[in-house]
Amino acid sequence: MEKLRTTLRDLFETQAAQVLLVDELIACFQREEESAAGFSQSVLNEVIGLKDQLVHRFASLEEKRVAGVNQLAFLIGFDLRGSSPSLSVMVAALRAYSENLRGLLAADELAAVQKAISVYCDSSLQQLPDYERLAERVRRNRLIVRRVLASVNRSMRFFEHVFQVSDVSYDEGGKSRSRLGGSPQATQVSIRA
Repeated sequence: MEKLRTTLRDLFETQAAQVLLVDELIACFQREEESAAGFSQSVLNEVIGLKDQLVHRFASLEEKRVAGVNQLAFLIGFDLRGSSPSLSVMVAALRAYSENLRGLLAADELAAVQKAISVYCDSSLQQLPDYERLAERVRRNRLIVRRVLASVNRSMRFFEHVFQVSDVSYDEGGKSRSRLGGSPQATQVSIRA
């Protein structure tokens, strides 16, 4: 049961660190949105660098959390079937496991395990809105970046159209010549002044 308590404590600490990063990521996403909307390339580059660092830290913590969830599932006999369960599913499985321990452990050991499970479950349910807020912000920023990219692409197509170089050139005599290769087509252009 000591391994279970250690795993719960490690998961609790990992999720707490992730929640702290959530606030930093959301602030970073806000700056990214503002700099993208303002077409501020220097600020956007700075924000993207910071966001990449935060995302790597979050991903590292997520790997640690998933390993902890897998360990926890193994310890309580919860069959993951190759998937990573949601926080609420793990909380429900832990609470059911806690109830199933009644009569199997000594009173003091049961109390210690149930307290560890209760602390982890309560904190996980309190952190759930933070994870949902981050997921919503990621979806929103993905949409904003797509729209900014579409705007830039439209602007580029417009500039290409406006400044399109003709494939026809004219010699001193006013005859047109194609730049595409092939045989030059001579046509007479007369201008009346």
